[in-house]
Amino acid sequence: MKHSGSFCIQCLALVFILMKTVVCASGLSVDQEKNFQEAIRAGNRDKVVEILSLGGDELRRKVLFSSAYYLQLTARFGSSDLLLYFVDQFGLKENRESLSEALVVAIDNQSFDEVAATLIDLGADPAHEFSGMTALGRLACLYAGKREKKQGMLKTARLLLRKNANVNLFDETGETPLMAAVRGDDPDLVKLLLAHGADPHLTNKDTASAFTLARPGSVVAALLEREKQCGGAHGGQQPDPRHRRHE
Repeated sequence: MKHSGSFCIQCLALVFILMKTVVCASGLSVDQEKNFQEAIRAGNRDKVVEILSLGGDELRRKVLFSSAYYLQLTARFGSSDLLLYFVDQFGLKENRESLSEALVVAIDNQSFDEVAATLIDLGADPAHEFSGMTALGRLACLYAGKREKKQGMLKTARLLLRKNANVNLFDETGETPLMAAVRGDDPDLVKLLLAHGADPHLTNKDTASAFTLARPGSVVAALLEREKQCGGAHGGQQPDPRHRRHE
């Protein structure tokens, strides 16, 4: 009996050691994933590579399982170089939907013009809607009228429009890119959008159009008035009927 009791104690000790090992390993895995996310938010490519290497197959499986989220995180905070590394490591070049969603998120990046261009080169669709927003709509909403972002904004807007972004699509707030550009009192962006078929007659949920949103006597108001006299849109894309009004 004494021998049997000793054996049981040894078994319990072994079970305790195994459980402690599993808990520690689980905690280490959680910490690695958290550190991985923080490295992405910091835009630290070297740290991302290091953590991914230390995390081994388990961390890779977790990241791959949530690859759309991590791609968006990288597009939001990372550089083009980090983005390319991530896409290559997890084989996301053929995942156009995830790339297109990341494109919308990338507009919030401090280096949005470079990151957006990289995503488009990888095959992201500029016309894609994500969370009620398109890349063009988000661009106009965030940067219209911001002098420090003007060159990057116009460069990105031209690229998105050249790649068939929908210039007349309403976003989740019920406004088009042109309305956002008018609200920002940005004549350069307004002129660009009008040249690509933006319709100034469309109205938001408050029945306000680009004409009524324009500041009286502004350059933007003059551009819209000239457009009105010329007969409206320049024959560009027609808006999707589902998005013409937000009652």
